[in-house]
Amino acid sequence: MTNKITNVSAIEFVLDNFDIPEEYAEKLTKIRDSYANKSGNRKPTKQQELNKIVKANLQTALANAGKAMTVSEILASDKVTFDGITGQRASALLKQMVEVDKTAEKFVEKKKSYFRAV
Repeated sequence: MTNKITNVSAIEFVLDNFDIPEEYAEKLTKIRDSYANKSGNRKPTKQQELNKIVKANLQTALANAGKAMTVSEILASDKVTFDGITGQRASALLKQMVEVDKTAEKFVEKKKSYFRAV
């Protein structure tokens, strides 16, 4: 699978591999820098900030339990509050914690998914 070609990478390719007049190179450099600044200055959305908090709460619940738990057991945990968090959303966040963050691990036993802290 190839990487997605972005505007920044396309401009860098042209600048690195082709002999172009100086004024065009300057213009392309300015365009590249403006694209790079746009993608770098984004702040997380309100939902992403909330997800960070929920992930921290999920991690705390798993660490406090000291054993593997299902999503419903985690949400029923009385040590950490999960107000308004559905099982589906918790499951999606736990999947991110397993695959991306590597802060939890998942295993399946008798068709039930269990999670535990790493």
